[in-house]
Amino acid sequence: MTRCALFDSGLQPHFWCFAIEHQTYIYNSLLHTATNEQPDYLWLNKCRSINDLKVWGCEIYPITPSPTKLESRVQHGYYMGTTNTTSIFKWWDPSQPTKIKYFQGAKFKELNSILPDGKLAHGNTTSPNT
Repeated sequence: MTRCALFDSGLQPHFWCFAIEHQTYIYNSLLHTATNEQPDYLWLNKCRSINDLKVWGCEIYPITPSPTKLESRVQHGYYMGTTNTTSIFKWWDPSQPTKIKYFQGAKFKELNSILPDGKLAHGNTTSPNT
């Protein structure tokens, strides 16, 4: 699952740890055959919804918390996963390649994600103009 997420997103391989965290989140949200329950429900008493899942590595546009008058209200980056609260997300800003940031509100572009080099991500089957 991690290898497919890395390949489909087209991001660098050094993001494998964030891909594994996201794939574990997905795996723990599935029904387990022995208990017929989600492991997250049994461990944390939280029942996950399909609406909570996002495409790992997709483009996102986080809202800047308190921009100045001339500063842009949104930024551009890539989705890296969620935190334990599931209301705070992790994202990577290509302009600061060594830093992972956190946000609460954003617009997700899960289809037709464009990589930092301007190419269409591998997991997309349609052209970016459609």
